[in-house]
Amino acid sequence: NLKRGLINTIIEARREGFIDAEVHVDICDADGSFKPVQRNDLSTFCVDQHGDRIEDFVVSNDSSQATTMNCKCARARKLLKENNYKDIPECCANGNYKKLACRRGFCYCIDVDGKQVSVEVIDIHKKKLSCYGTSDECNCE
Repeated sequence: NLKRGLINTIIEARREGFIDAEVHVDICDADGSFKPVQRNDLSTFCVDQHGDRIEDFVVSNDSSQATTMNCKCARARKLLKENNYKDIPECCANGNYKKLACRRGFCYCIDVDGKQVSVEVIDIHKKKLSCYGTSDECNCE
């Protein structure tokens, strides 16, 4: 595999001290598209299926959000914006869905995939939802 050989060459060159710069190694899915979560020496970030970064969804590699990063919200957000949808989800810095979502005056809890997992309540009653005010608002568990 040519790509694997190139990656090994880069890793070996860094180990030998020939490369002293930030190196980004692309990671792909089985279908050849880019995996949503990519990493370089300094940060972990979200990309679309073509490998283009999605907005500013990036966290430091040593951040707790980097280990649970899935970029599902970031990718959904990008697709919805490209198709001119008005209801665009708010994402955490790492591209994950927030546990609490609100739109058109109603709020509800969502899971890591962005699926609704509670009843909808009027915005002024969102404090009654189990996901409101949780210490982990970014589905990072």
